[in-house]
Amino acid sequence: MNEKAFSFLLVPRIHPRVCILLAFMSNVPPYVVNIWLACTNIFFIFPILRSYLSGDMTTFYMLVNVTLASIISHLFECHQWNMPGFECVGAPLSYLLNRWDVVSCILLAGRITGLVFVHYKGLSWRLIGVIISIACECLVPVLLNLLPKMKEFQPITEDTSINMFYVISHTLWHLSIPFVILHILHVHVYSFWN
Repeated sequence: MNEKAFSFLLVPRIHPRVCILLAFMSNVPPYVVNIWLACTNIFFIFPILRSYLSGDMTTFYMLVNVTLASIISHLFECHQWNMPGFECVGAPLSYLLNRWDVVSCILLAGRITGLVFVHYKGLSWRLIGVIISIACECLVPVLLNLLPKMKEFQPITEDTSINMFYVISHTLWHLSIPFVILHILHVHVYSFWN
């Protein structure tokens, strides 16, 4: 049997554009990954503008807080995922900035949940349907955020390279969750406002 005929099964083929991208990524300073994650928060501008134009200043300030917390947290992130961060802060401050980001997200989720309950005037079958709909909308972004934390997706060895699975999944989280928030605010909250 000719071994070369089945060699494609043994060695995965990588598209030439991917090779160029990987070569480029290997030549950039490590903290560029931190800058990338911080920049992917740009799409929060849409729910921020929507809440401002609707006159909902509390949600507006909470969205601005979440966005700033995420940007600052990702710029200095060095306490996990082998992220380099900027060297002017250590792991303890990086951890505190990350907690600021997480707590801000939780508070924003509570605010939006409260607005949905208020605008559907308490518990009803319609509200239960809306909650199920919102849960389905949030499922993929939340999974993207949680997958890198699961044991199955952790590197087996104590590698010192940046966890690119985290970078990719968190980038997708940043690209999806602002539009989920925008949709929830637009359809389930601000459509009831005069």
